[in-house]
Amino acid sequence: MSKKKLSNKEIIEKYAELKQSLESLSEMWNLGLGVSVSTGGLFLIVLAVPILIIISIFMLLRYFWKKKILQANMEISFKQAKSRFEFISDNIDYLPMIKQVCSLNTNARPGQVALIKEWYGVEESIINEFIFDDTLSDEDLEFYKKYSKEMTISAKKAFAHKLFKLTIVEDGIHNDEWNLLMKIMEEMDFNHNFINYFIRRYKSLRTESENSSNNESTSTEEKSIFPLKPYYDLLGLEVGASDEEIKRAYHNLALQHHPDLPKNADRVKESAAMMAKINEAVEKIRE
Repeated sequence: MSKKKLSNKEIIEKYAELKQSLESLSEMWNLGLGVSVSTGGLFLIVLAVPILIIISIFMLLRYFWKKKILQANMEISFKQAKSRFEFISDNIDYLPMIKQVCSLNTNARPGQVALIKEWYGVEESIINEFIFDDTLSDEDLEFYKKYSKEMTISAKKAFAHKLFKLTIVEDGIHNDEWNLLMKIMEEMDFNHNFINYFIRRYKSLRTESENSSNNESTSTEEKSIFPLKPYYDLLGLEVGASDEEIKRAYHNLALQHHPDLPKNADRVKESAAMMAKINEAVEKIRE
């Protein structure tokens, strides 16, 4: 018997029904035991438990039967259906932000797809449909938003980290990407402390710097530069290097050692320690 190709809408809808049936089972136990304790104590608990067990067995049998029917009619596994549901329910309100970020550097697309696969466990066809293609109508989005969850502040912070990581997979964060990320963090209602945290964490991966008086070259004639030699050496520069050379060296080293780069996933602590030394060297030289 060949399996029917269900649309994403059908898969999400049917998976949501199964998920709700298990949640209803849990709610039934909480309600039944809660009422028994509050009204009749031990006697009602002893009476209620066998009834709850019988109803639970019936509901579980019904759940597994519906799951079996769903699996028999899907081309994908139940695990993949679960991944799709979680990908959509956790991110549907913020997927346009991923779409915006990914649209700015098409050369980074293979790396971005690999990251999204790793994070959410979904197939490339789903990533294309929801992020890289323009196949979703407003009506589709409204349908999926029925299953969306409200993000906690910790979930928002984790999501923001993902957005930054999507911009650095190729060659660092370009100005248009950086400006978009700053705008997105405001849209996500991050306060100044959170925004400054992200700026400090990722500024070393910017490919260009903002033009400001703080970034202009400063004279080193009036200060002793000998104690700074180890810092120049760490950056691979000659003593007295220009501010532009310092920025370039800083960016290149960040692209090697930043702990949020995918290639450094197995050496996060080592990379973080190295970045701390690099940041210290730049700060000391610029002082």
